[in-house]
Amino acid sequence: IKDPQKAEETFGIVFNNALGRLFTVGGLLVIIMFIWGAVDWILSGGDKEKIAAAGKRIVTAITGLVVLSLTFAVMIILGQILGLQSLRQFKFAIPSLVPK
Repeated sequence: IKDPQKAEETFGIVFNNALGRLFTVGGLLVIIMFIWGAVDWILSGGDKEKIAAAGKRIVTAITGLVVLSLTFAVMIILGQILGLQSLRQFKFAIPSLVPK
């Protein structure tokens, strides 16, 4: 930190970036688990054990998505209640493929 007077602002930026990365990784893992379960289901060949394992993987992915979404909502609500600027103004930027 070059300027100790701006340490709080710098921490907020680092915190926002870290949260954005964590939610992105979590979302990607949910998508991977869901696709993995779907492919296992398709390739099960009618085997009941493989279908059950694939169904369990899909349910786990959906549960992970719900937990990730609830965590995001609780984080935003806590940011508003506690008045934490870095949580209240959390922006989940989606990168574009076309430069502006």
